[in-house]
Amino acid sequence: IELEVVESAALQDISMVSSIIEACHNRNIKVALDDFGTGYTSMGYLKRLPVTALKIDRSFVGDMEHDDNDALIVNTVTGLAHDLGMTVVAEGVEDGETLITLKVIHCDYAQGFHVCHPLPAGDITQWLHDRQSPSL
Repeated sequence: IELEVVESAALQDISMVSSIIEACHNRNIKVALDDFGTGYTSMGYLKRLPVTALKIDRSFVGDMEHDDNDALIVNTVTGLAHDLGMTVVAEGVEDGETLITLKVIHCDYAQGFHVCHPLPAGDITQWLHDRQSPSL
């Protein structure tokens, strides 16, 4: 199980949120910090929150192929998260070019319409089955 905590909510009461995340961690429940980079996260907060994953907000990922600053932010956050032992999810992946770039910088996971549009729960099994066909 992995819970997502939106960055802005996590920062409202850092002590309380940190203790809740620690309690989750003690129960083997992973916690991801969602919308990373859109709030007021400082490195001090990042160090204090025992999260296992960072989700880079779509506002950086979506234009990284055309904006050098966004590309630099995504690359830097990915490296920082990995150095801190966290996994990285890039939100807002809408095209194959962005997905390839994320693979090059070793982003762990991608989320967005290029991967899959929202599905009813009953269709997920078929979607997964369709993607497990053998490669040639």
